[in-house]
Amino acid sequence: MWGCKSYFFPWPTSVALRHIILPCNPFNGSHARGQVIVIYCTSDLYSGQLAATGLLNFSFYGQNVVPALLQDLEADLANATDVLFTGGSAGGIGVLVNWPLVHKVLGAGARVQRLRAVPDAGWFLTTMKPYSPKSVPVTTQLQDGMALWNGQPNPTCRAAMGEKGAYQCYSGPITYPFLPAPADMMVLKAQTDAWTLGNDGISLKPPYKAAELTWLIELAAEVRATFQLDKVGLVGAW
Repeated sequence: MWGCKSYFFPWPTSVALRHIILPCNPFNGSHARGQVIVIYCTSDLYSGQLAATGLLNFSFYGQNVVPALLQDLEADLANATDVLFTGGSAGGIGVLVNWPLVHKVLGAGARVQRLRAVPDAGWFLTTMKPYSPKSVPVTTQLQDGMALWNGQPNPTCRAAMGEKGAYQCYSGPITYPFLPAPADMMVLKAQTDAWTLGNDGISLKPPYKAAELTWLIELAAEVRATFQLDKVGLVGAW
């Protein structure tokens, strides 16, 4: 475990060593390089585009975050040779959602020599039914969320999936074939993702019931199958 400090906000006193974005982890090859950390506060998977209206009177402008970030960093990136675009969980989905823009602005020799993306724990499935009947399926959450935020995931994927299926473009296995330069992306995913377990009504700690173990094995197999189906070139799965 490694403690970290930030100039602008208090970093957690300890963070799991596995996190590749941990800025002060000496075992992390990127720890000595410049890093920009974006706090997730838009609640829309970095994809919303909606003014404050209606009963909740909430605005969602997560789609503006990455373009504004690239604009703010324009001078800093002028001499950059290597850029790693990464995020975890909701941020991992945000990487998948915003990779087309980042690649267009910085990739293909446009600005930097080497541009890579690592969505960490953002590869969610829409094919598995929840273990518990009381759980809200991921498909329902994405459909409701996209409607609430006026979500704008990958436009190429949206066009292919149609209006009714556009919510699936938040799912890694669905949107991956529509991403530019997939060879420049490494997908990190726990085969039995902690958020998925909690959302689907399974304890994060063993012992597990026989039915729970069966479901977990099926989940892990489904995750691996998506990597093979999409021909994902670089995968870190455990």
